[in-house]
Amino acid sequence: MVAICLLAPSVAAASEPEYTRAPGSPLLTPTINGGGGLAFSPSGGLLARGTAMFSVGASGTLTPVGGPAPDPSASSVAFSPSGTLLAAANQTSDSVSMFSVGPSGALTSVSGSPFTLGAQPGSVIFSPSGELLEVTAGESLYIFSVSASGALTQAAGSPHSVKGPGHVAFSPSGGLLAVLGSAGVSMFSVSASGALAEVPGSPFDASGAPEGNAVYGNAVFSDGGNVLRVAEWLGSASDVVTTYSVASSGVLTAIGRWHGLGCPYARLVQLGRKHGRHDCIRRVGCVSELHRPVRCGQQSPVA
Repeated sequence: MVAICLLAPSVAAASEPEYTRAPGSPLLTPTINGGGGLAFSPSGGLLARGTAMFSVGASGTLTPVGGPAPDPSASSVAFSPSGTLLAAANQTSDSVSMFSVGPSGALTSVSGSPFTLGAQPGSVIFSPSGELLEVTAGESLYIFSVSASGALTQAAGSPHSVKGPGHVAFSPSGGLLAVLGSAGVSMFSVSASGALAEVPGSPFDASGAPEGNAVYGNAVFSDGGNVLRVAEWLGSASDVVTTYSVASSGVLTAIGRWHGLGCPYARLVQLGRKHGRHDCIRRVGCVSELHRPVRCGQQSPVA
């Protein structure tokens, strides 16, 4: 049995929102097996748990839609920016499946899907334009071009070797790709066709931890793409959020670091501005707790 819990924001004192459970949450789904991974559609009107689809009401209520889930082996899912495609990583078959998404949330397999990989996939993410799809698998980083119908074509030079790849983030323009791995933060420039070129000096590591000792959570670019924040876990040394400035070439320079409270599964989900003055981060962790925003404009400089 699976429980899906939605939290709805409400305005609290000053500008920090409080969160309360949406009506009917958690939603128990004993008969729906669509695999794992959660993703909201860009409009927020649909929620995918694997390939099980739910409509999301204005109050946050969830209603199963779209019929039986077509891919129970999905482990990670992502909507395209248009919301008309869903990509699903399949750990049991070393492949990625592509589906078109109907207005009601019904999924239809794209011609040629699933698309075979050389190893067990981890994360999937679309570029901001929706014309590229990134998939991590084993020690490799795959880049595909995405047709209007959702068919995938592997880009020139793909797959690329990255040690222990985990979370991946495109810059807002789509011209840079940040890949968190066991060796640090690898940065690539991305051409329109999906060709990657590793940035000089990559991978970058500002934590100071010996290689392999840091467990990276995820990365978030600022709206302008000139700032990158990375969450990592240093064991008993606690969790760390490192701030980098991002040059137009993709070279990273560590400019600040915030030490947290020892949460190994922290995830950054928001990077914005508070009162137009301070950068703010919102973090989800540990495991399933939703935390209020962590420090705003109070990171220590990197020595």
